[in-house]
This record gives sequence, structure tokens and C-alpha cells, in this order.
Amino acid sequence: MIYQYIDFVKQNGYFEYRRNEQSKYWMYESINEHLRLNFYNNPLIKSQLGAAEQTVLAGHKTSFVAAQDLLDEYFNLLKK
Repeated sequence: MIYQYIDFVKQNGYFEYRRNEQSKYWMYESINEHLRLNFYNNPLIKSQLGAAEQTVLAGHKTSFVAAQDLLDEYFNLLKK
């Protein structure tokens, strides 16, 4: 029964479609993980993260503004 299903999904193209979707998903996951690691391991970001968190907790900045400030710092470093 399993082999019949495999033959069926291969014949109708669904197997290849799902394989391609999985490949695309893992490509984006790899990019996201690399960016996340690079961002959080950046020395400047590491040094500013705690302070940014405290400004959010104290209500001086929204989480969105604090995140944007950190991202701006990070991307400005990449431009240099």
C-alpha cells in the first residue's frame, strides 16, 4: 500500500513538488539561522543588547524601535 502511494504521488508530480518546497524551506532556514547567529555574535550588538533590553523594560522605547535601532547599527557596520 505504501509503495502504491509513492508511485501515485510520483506520477502526479506531488512528490517532486513537496521535495522542492522542502528544499526551498531549508534554504530560507539556513539563511535565517546564519543571519541570526551573525547578528547576535557581533561584538557591538552583544554590547548594546542588554542596554536596549533595559530601555524596553523601562518603557523608554518600544520593542520595535529598540529592535530597529539595533538592526540599523548592525547594517551600518556591514556597510563599512
